[in-house]
Amino acid sequence: MKLNSNNIKRTSYVSCRDTKSSERRRHNAKLPEDAILLPFGGCAYGLVEVLYRGYTHWTMLLLGGFCFWLMAQIGALLAEVPSWLCAAPCALLITALEFLTGCVVNLALGWNIWDYSAQPLNLLGQVCFGFLGLWYLLALAALPVARYLRRKLQRGRT
Repeated sequence: MKLNSNNIKRTSYVSCRDTKSSERRRHNAKLPEDAILLPFGGCAYGLVEVLYRGYTHWTMLLLGGFCFWLMAQIGALLAEVPSWLCAAPCALLITALEFLTGCVVNLALGWNIWDYSAQPLNLLGQVCFGFLGLWYLLALAALPVARYLRRKLQRGRT
């Protein structure tokens, strides 16, 4: 048999190095969901606070982002549970994190970002248990958004 260009099987070879680098580029091209959920939640909460109080503090952006991220995790963990039921532990979690943050930034650091001392049902002036209903309503609105974003971001990764 005579060799010519018609009967030679053409094969392209890719080195392992090329494959790994292309996989790395493809992986790095998509942001991890945390890089979206955290700032989205922080900005959304900051906007709510500015609309309600007229101002916010950068620590509230961090806390709002972290709370939103946690709501997305809770929403995924309790995927079969309706939002109205998932919002209750989210509201408690928000209140607990607000208390911890207040103890650090207001009591320990003395930044005096907020003070609920004049409100009834307050704990050390850092949280007001009367606001649990507001946190529930905020979680009720934010939870479907967090679930949706988390699903979309995970789908885009596969």
